[in-house]
Amino acid sequence: RVRLVLVNEDTGFDHDLSIPSWSIGTTTLRGPGRTSIDIQVPNEPGQATYLCTLHSSMMSGTIDVVAADTPLQ
Repeated sequence: RVRLVLVNEDTGFDHDLSIPSWSIGTTTLRGPGRTSIDIQVPNEPGQATYLCTLHSSMMSGTIDVVAADTPLQ
């Protein structure tokens, strides 16, 4: 299991965190604040896109799921 923590330090801007392919996401933070979600990481290696649903064209990235014995780079 992994806990993802979203911290919004933007006064006047709302943000959230979503991983659509895993059907998970946080609540929307309306201005500064913090929220988290606990997830079960998939057993199979692969990639998933994460994003702020409110600003997805500017705020997105990729999560790489690798085997436990894969060296970190």
